[in-house]
Amino acid sequence: MSVEHAALQLRVRDLNAALFFYQKGLKAEVLGVYEGFYAFVRLGSTEIHLKCVADEDPGIAYVQEMEHVTLYCWTSSVQAVLELFAREPLGGRLVRDAEQTPWQTLEAVLEDPDGHRVYIAERLTS
Repeated sequence: MSVEHAALQLRVRDLNAALFFYQKGLKAEVLGVYEGFYAFVRLGSTEIHLKCVADEDPGIAYVQEMEHVTLYCWTSSVQAVLELFAREPLGGRLVRDAEQTPWQTLEAVLEDPDGHRVYIAERLTS
């Protein structure tokens, strides 16, 4: 027996706002919505479960204060993602514009409508 698949869960306060951000902004595929409080989406090959809760996720303040990562997403064009977010009101906000890292990536940081930190990264060739 081995694990064949894993998913992560994000707690959100407004399921529709979260779905809009991930589906329209990050091009997530919606796999299903259950009774208006739970949704399954796929970003690339990663499945994410969005669970609607009444209170803010208590981990968000720590993630923001310590500049930690909630999701780290690879893309072929960070600039294209940022242009989409600049063009359309998709919820969330830009935390840090694209910048090159010493480990040869271009990274930008977004926050989803609930404050989860979403890093968008592109591999750079040297």
